[in-house]
Formats: sequence, C-alpha cells, structure tokens
Amino acid sequence: IAKSLINLKTFQVFEEVQCISTEGFIKLADIITVDTKHKLGYILDPTVRFQSYAIQAKEVHEEKQKHYQPCAKF
Repeated sequence: IAKSLINLKTFQVFEEVQCISTEGFIKLADIITVDTKHKLGYILDPTVRFQSYAIQAKEVHEEKQKHYQPCAKF
C-alpha cells in the first residue's frame, strides 16, 4: 500500500508513526498518508482478521476509530 502511494506525487507516506493520545498513551500507526493536494490525512491499519461474520467490517471500522481518534492532532 505504502509503495503504491509513494509514487503519487500528491501523497506523503509515513510508516510506523508514534502518536500520543489525548490521555497520554503512546500508540503506533502502521501507515499515515497525507494527501497534500486536498489537505487530508489517512491512517491505514492493514490488520487481517481470520474470523468472518456478517458485521465484521463494521465492527473493525468502529474499533479502529476508537483506537486512533483520541490521538493528539499535529
């Protein structure tokens, strides 16, 4: 994922970035990409889940939001 985004001239890619939550906990983001043209940032967490059920994607999305949202803005 990171290698394909690096080739796009409007993206900056950072791997294994430490973040600090608003509660003071250190978290590690696998990949952070910044779209400099549109001034947007994305956290990519390519975790693979082996179990499979109907609402798994929704649950994983909510779990990741809870994990990364309290990170301090920079």
